[in-house]
Amino acid sequence: SAIRAAHPALRWLRNWRKQSADDENVMCFSKRHVDGGRDDTIIVVANLDPHTTRETWIHLDMPELGLGWNDGFVAKDLITGESWQWGQHNFVRVGRDVEPVHIIHVRRF
Repeated sequence: SAIRAAHPALRWLRNWRKQSADDENVMCFSKRHVDGGRDDTIIVVANLDPHTTRETWIHLDMPELGLGWNDGFVAKDLITGESWQWGQHNFVRVGRDVEPVHIIHVRRF
């Protein structure tokens, strides 16, 4: 896909890191790849329940993303093009009546 081709972090298998979500039906993980000074970090948030829209908080291990615990960043959804300001704790809504998955590119301020 075009998203995978544009993001080296998605081409590696061993860089998968579990992130935390309050709802067990929402999976959250990150992938990071640093090469030649280019830092490519992706966060994926997916609803595992095909029948219900889920609203939950996700909690990110900021050092795994190459950030400090109190840092903020621009979270750009590579599917919809929307952007939000995120930090360690973020509210998400994924499901039937919205996007079932977010593929987020982390952009530092």
